[in-house]
Amino acid sequence: MLTASLALVMLGSTVVFVRQVAFMISHGTDAVLAATLSGMLGLASLPGRYVFNVLSSRISPQKLLTLSVVAQAAGIVVLVLAASSLAWLILYVLIYGSAYGAFSPLRASVMADHFGRRAYGAITAGQGIPVALCASLGPLAAGWLYDVLHHYDLAFWLCAGAFLLAATGLALAPQPNERHDGTTQAHSMTGEDMVESRG
Repeated sequence: MLTASLALVMLGSTVVFVRQVAFMISHGTDAVLAATLSGMLGLASLPGRYVFNVLSSRISPQKLLTLSVVAQAAGIVVLVLAASSLAWLILYVLIYGSAYGAFSPLRASVMADHFGRRAYGAITAGQGIPVALCASLGPLAAGWLYDVLHHYDLAFWLCAGAFLLAATGLALAPQPNERHDGTTQAHSMTGEDMVESRG
């Protein structure tokens, strides 16, 4: 479930970064301004990287990762509904940029919590295949939808839906502490059974 959720996030993210300038231009934004706003996403990601990682010491990284993905969906909704307003476009940059910036470090923390440091490299490499496939197919599918419909609105709505679906998967995935509790309980029961059998 984690892999599928992360793949959906990357599918939506690549569509946004590849097609957002064309989307804004199609809604009347000046080309230079659209490119500038796209570049500002990098700056907007910096606070998200810091704030979410500080919070991860107090709040479950998986819950924060889910929140960051929901925030990405919210940013896309802002972009689609108010693409012709500069103030709303700046709000989109702030929301989506900060949420996207938090995604990569939180993803690493979640994977380490679930599988440990020893297995992190192998698990991440295995995840890379479906994640890369979705990342490459996203912009292609968005381009195909544009060729058919002559606008990007549906493609970006589908991206928001993909983010929400991914967030649902992350929210439903077992928390690392739940897995550890189950393992501990199993070990405890085994120990008790051994004591009883010896008695």
